[in-house]
Amino acid sequence: MTSGAVGGTEWVPEGVLNFRDLGGLPVAGGGRVRTGRLFRSATPQLMTPSDLDELRSRVGLRTVLDLRFAKESAAGGSGLLAGSGIAVVNIPFRVPRPADPNTPVGEQAPAQLSGILGPFYLGMLELSAERIARAVRLLLDDGMPALFHCAAGKDRTGILAALLLSTVGVPDDVVVADYVRTNESLDRMLAQLRSLDFYADQMHLREPQRNTVDGGVMEVFLDGLRRTHGSARGYLLSAGLLEDELADLRDRLVGP
Repeated sequence: MTSGAVGGTEWVPEGVLNFRDLGGLPVAGGGRVRTGRLFRSATPQLMTPSDLDELRSRVGLRTVLDLRFAKESAAGGSGLLAGSGIAVVNIPFRVPRPADPNTPVGEQAPAQLSGILGPFYLGMLELSAERIARAVRLLLDDGMPALFHCAAGKDRTGILAALLLSTVGVPDDVVVADYVRTNESLDRMLAQLRSLDFYADQMHLREPQRNTVDGGVMEVFLDGLRRTHGSARGYLLSAGLLEDELADLRDRLVGP
């Protein structure tokens, strides 16, 4: 189980798995990502009342970015976040069509995960530019502290985390290491997803070899991002964000 440094102490939510504060990660040229600004996780729909109390009172959570597909989000809901006063915004990523349209992409992944998931991540990136720009602007519009999540907190969440971290100067190896941390809570997270009606029949959740988090996937993604857009920052500019907005993002996220 992963945790987040909240108020100087390590806090582990009971019902929100794969949770962590992105604060503390080093930034090239000096400084670190500020703690208590950005959190990532798996679906929070099973959070407990004590989890919600912590997120409101100690974290001061303002915004939750739900990256799940619209049907997925509607089926699962946001649990106790609904009516909590915390803004919950569904920004579903768009995904490339699988090679076999009768089989979900997640069920096609072979053992060489980086060979399919890296390019798949890049495909999501290109199709979701407008939505990703919206997510960043929500963070800048007094939206932090913020939590962003999908179902497992691995793929869609991993893409947004990588973009934000890379844009403010977190080195690639650190971004990859953060991505791989999902392995720490993988077994419990998959068990949780299997317990939810929307995911119960998805075969790939029952096959561990399809779900191991391979750092090579993120390496392929970052390499492809750099080849296509020059950098994560270049991608966000091409998505419509302004230089001033990216400078503001760095100011808000990076501290000494």
